[in-house]
Amino acid sequence: MDCDCDSFVVTQTYWLGIGLASEGPSPNSGYKWGILKDIYNAANATNSDIIMFWYNPDPFLQSFHGTDYEFVPIVLPTPTQECIDNRATKEARCSSNLTEQYGLEVGACDSEQQNLKKAIVSNLYETTYKVDEELRSPAYDALKTFKMTELHIAEIFTNWYDRNIDRDNFDPREATCRWIAENIDTLKASIPRSYPREQRPSNSFEAGYLYAAMAVGVFVALLLVVTTLLTYSLRKTKVFRYAQIEFALMVLAGLFLVSLGSIVITIKPSLGSCTSLAWFLLVGYTLELIPVIVKVAAINKMMSAAKKMKRVELDRKKLYYVVFAITFFVVVFLVAWSAADPPREQPSFELGDEVNDQGGNVVSVTYSCGSNSDSWLYISIVWQALLLLVATVLAVQSRDVRSEFNESTQLGFLIYSSFFFVVIRTITLFLETSIASNKLACFRSFIFSSDTFVNVGIYYGPKFWEIYKGGEGASLSLGESIAPKSVVIGSVVRKLSGPLFGSSARRSSGFSSRSAGDDFDVSAEAEAGVGAEVGAKAEAEAAAAAEH
Repeated sequence: MDCDCDSFVVTQTYWLGIGLASEGPSPNSGYKWGILKDIYNAANATNSDIIMFWYNPDPFLQSFHGTDYEFVPIVLPTPTQECIDNRATKEARCSSNLTEQYGLEVGACDSEQQNLKKAIVSNLYETTYKVDEELRSPAYDALKTFKMTELHIAEIFTNWYDRNIDRDNFDPREATCRWIAENIDTLKASIPRSYPREQRPSNSFEAGYLYAAMAVGVFVALLLVVTTLLTYSLRKTKVFRYAQIEFALMVLAGLFLVSLGSIVITIKPSLGSCTSLAWFLLVGYTLELIPVIVKVAAINKMMSAAKKMKRVELDRKKLYYVVFAITFFVVVFLVAWSAADPPREQPSFELGDEVNDQGGNVVSVTYSCGSNSDSWLYISIVWQALLLLVATVLAVQSRDVRSEFNESTQLGFLIYSSFFFVVIRTITLFLETSIASNKLACFRSFIFSSDTFVNVGIYYGPKFWEIYKGGEGASLSLGESIAPKSVVIGSVVRKLSGPLFGSSARRSSGFSSRSAGDDFDVSAEAEAGVGAEVGAKAEAEAAAAAEH
């Protein structure tokens, strides 16, 4: 064998007294492995005796198995660690100096046994176990368990050489595949427990409680339709003139979109349902809360000015522009979300105890809505939280405004209710890993429906009840003052004639609120009442001073 190979034939023959000679071209008179094969084949053809170094197992060795020229191993002294440590080095084996080629006598033992080893890339363990168990590949555990003996390899080599069609290309592949087919039970023994696994789509969105949640959502949506029709038909009543019918309808539109979201979330997630859900909820909560925020802010501004006895003017068109401008930016955000990273069905996997036909476990696949990046969802949640925070602050600021003057009580309860339900929605975000997606969808659907239903009851229920009773919420008669209620502003009691953003037939000096040509004024009678009260107060103070 050539001196480049790990062959110690020169050392072994010299020190063990084996009378062999070689005339190869290498410095140690050895031959390349290809030439050695030709020499052995020639010796076989001519029935000549030959002794040569060769590896085992090897396809060439196996090709003579069972023939008259089968390789017969020669037993040399048993290898020891001392012998192995004193082997001739490559430089010594390839040296032109025979003494260096001979090496030491202690290194003239037989070749040591080379156990079969498995080569596994160093990062296979980390790559395998960083994946969730439900999706984890069995490759690493299977390779760790799998074993092949020298007999198995010898069988593959025999099939390789026996085929003799494309020995250096396709034959080894065919021999390996044949061995696998004939020894499939040996391979199966290396498959880890619970494999092969089977992924089965779950029909979890066909559960009865989801149908119940959908039915509640449909009911609430129909309730919103009826409420909208009633509100529009009663738009000329005092109650809704106080409320500003346009703002009332915008709030209803937002609530209706949220109710549609409570229906869509109960449907099996898909690109269409997930995208529409994001639109319904974000636009819905925006239309529900922005008009309320604008309205409460206007009330607070007007009452603050009234306490300072200042004139304040409110342009109704500007208030509408604020609502539409903010909604427009929300729509732009949704368009960008839908175009860049639209929410779609995202699979979740759960490894159960059910066994498939191959003896592995079944992995249940459920779906929920989500984008590749969670940033979009977080932005929408932060936006809704910001709306509620602003609305809550304004509601607290207007808590001392008397309900006879405006709807601050109803608006405040509406804001507090929305805040409560959004907090519950936020809590569900932390339950996504511990609760099944279909159950979480059902819970959220009931949250949306309850939020909508409660807010309709808080804001619109009292108005309909007042109209039903036929009290001051009924339609106006000709020449009737819209709001003959007294409101304390500072230390002066004034009679206000007109709704919050309503109209008045007269314009006079004093405290006023004007909106797009419709003015909110203090009537002449109110000014007379104020003058009389101020005069009476002055007389009382003068009398007290004189007595003192």
